[in-house]
Amino acid sequence: MTTSGPDRIIACPNCGHLAKHFTLLSGNTCSRRVWTDGKQELLMLPSPPAVVQCPQCRKCYWLAEAEEMGEDSGQNNDGAVTNPPNWQNVPSVEEPVEEAFYRAIDSGCMGTNDEHETHARLLAWYKSNDAYREANPEIGSPGPPISEQRRSNMERLGLLLAAGAGDNDDVEWPALIRAELSRELGDFDAARVWLGKVTSVEHDEFRQKLTYLCDRRDVHLRFLSGKPTSTTSDAWCCCVLPAAMAIVVIGSIFLLLRWLVWQ
Repeated sequence: MTTSGPDRIIACPNCGHLAKHFTLLSGNTCSRRVWTDGKQELLMLPSPPAVVQCPQCRKCYWLAEAEEMGEDSGQNNDGAVTNPPNWQNVPSVEEPVEEAFYRAIDSGCMGTNDEHETHARLLAWYKSNDAYREANPEIGSPGPPISEQRRSNMERLGLLLAAGAGDNDDVEWPALIRAELSRELGDFDAARVWLGKVTSVEHDEFRQKLTYLCDRRDVHLRFLSGKPTSTTSDAWCCCVLPAAMAIVVIGSIFLLLRWLVWQ
C-alpha cells in the first residue's frame, strides 16, 4: 500500500518562487511496468519529476538542485495552521512539456556537462514517447510523425551515449538504448549492430524483444514487461488481495488453534 508523507516546499533556484511536491512514507514495486525506451513506471511507488518548470518564471530546473524550505506540517491538534503565511496556496511542481525540455536543454539551464545533457535528453525522449505508452498499434504499421526537434534530440542522445556519457554503471545499457533510438527512427540495420554488442544474460528479454521488433520493421514504442493496467486493478492486486489473503490465513490459524484446544 502507498502511504503519502507531508508535502515538501521548495524554492525555484532561478527566481525563488515556491512550489511543493509530494513525498511517500511507504510504497511497493509490485506494479512495475517497463517500456522499450527504458522508462519504468511504479504505480504504487511514484516519484516527483526529476525536472520541473517554475510556475512563475517558467524556467526549468533539476528538482534535486532546488532549495528545500521545509515540509508542510498542515495543522496542529488544535486546528491552528503552523506553516509560514507565504506557504498558503503554494502550487505543486509542474513537469515540463516536450517542447519546454528542448528549450531548457538548448538554453543550457539543464547543465553544461555531457552527463547532465544526456540525462535531460533522455527525459525529453521519454516525454516525447509518453503519448504512446498506452497505445498498442499493429506490428509494422507506420509510426507517428517525428518532429525535427524530436529527431534532433534522439540523434544527439545517441551520440552522447556512444561517447560514454551518462551515469549508468551498466556498460551494455547504452547499447540497448542506442538500439531503441535507431529502431524508433527506422534505422533497423543500425539497431541490429547495437544489439550485437549486448551479450549478457541479464538483458536477454530486452535484446530479444528489440530483435523481434527489428525483424518486423516496427518503429512503435512497446511494452517490455508489464501490461497496460488501471490504477484500480493494480491497487486490488497489490493491496486488497494480499490483505484479504492475510485475513484468511490468520482466520485459519485461529480456527486450528481453537480446534487443538478442544481436543
